[in-house]
Amino acid sequence: MRFICLGYVDESSWEGKSEVERQQLISKCFDFDDELRAGGHMLGGEALGSAHEAVTLRTKNGFVDITDGPYAETKEALGGILLLEARDLNHAIALMSKHPGVTIGPFEIRAADEQINAMAAERQAAAVRNIEQIEQPSSQMLREALEFSYKWIKPLADDLADAPMTSPTPTPGNHPVWIMGHLVYSSAGLLAMISGEASPYEHWKDHFAGGTQPRPDAASYPDYAEILQAYDATHQTALGLLETVIETGLNEPPPAVWDSVRDDPSFQTIGKLFLFISMHEMSHRGQLADTRRVLGRKPFA
Repeated sequence: MRFICLGYVDESSWEGKSEVERQQLISKCFDFDDELRAGGHMLGGEALGSAHEAVTLRTKNGFVDITDGPYAETKEALGGILLLEARDLNHAIALMSKHPGVTIGPFEIRAADEQINAMAAERQAAAVRNIEQIEQPSSQMLREALEFSYKWIKPLADDLADAPMTSPTPTPGNHPVWIMGHLVYSSAGLLAMISGEASPYEHWKDHFAGGTQPRPDAASYPDYAEILQAYDATHQTALGLLETVIETGLNEPPPAVWDSVRDDPSFQTIGKLFLFISMHEMSHRGQLADTRRVLGRKPFA
């Protein structure tokens, strides 16, 4: 059975002790708590601040009335709460009668209301499930996000096939060859984390991995047409892989995770990886649009 032990303290007596005496008593209480914990009886606890700093709420004339101080002005104020596991009330009494805290105030022992606590636990679990459902994207939403990013990226990339090495800024920036190669390399790598298989574009790492610098020499890169074909293929792979993941599987961790993102919240579930792919692609769309602007081309309708 679980019992809640309410520890009261005579604050005037506590304040009358020297700092050395206070620390000695606190140490004895902690030592006894360790004994309870070692025996499987200590489930938790909280120490409370001074009753002088308490605030009490009451309903008065239909309104909430706020007053400074504890619920009742008494010599002994509630000083802490201890959650105890015991066979029965007599066992709880036997355990707590040895607690050093009894020397500065009484302990009130009450059995936990298991029925109400079970109801509260279920409500808490339901709230957590609801939050997870809100935070976790659905397969339909992920498909729409992947399709959206592809439809907003591909026309711009195709239109730049005649000038794929154009920088979007006066100083050397991310030209279309690097942008599209980077999207292919990154998305294929993320999909490999989901499938557990090797990326077919891992050999492009030195060209397009995050942190690499775009080079002005077109001959040092794969052909732009090959990159665009790879982009189409990677998009289809993403849609096909999404179809194989059942809805509940989106909450599961991916089979493989890069060491560089192992602790990043954005990469902890399969669903979040799919979402990251679409968001990452859209983050580079503006660079393609800027390249078209540099070339003097009109925005797409």
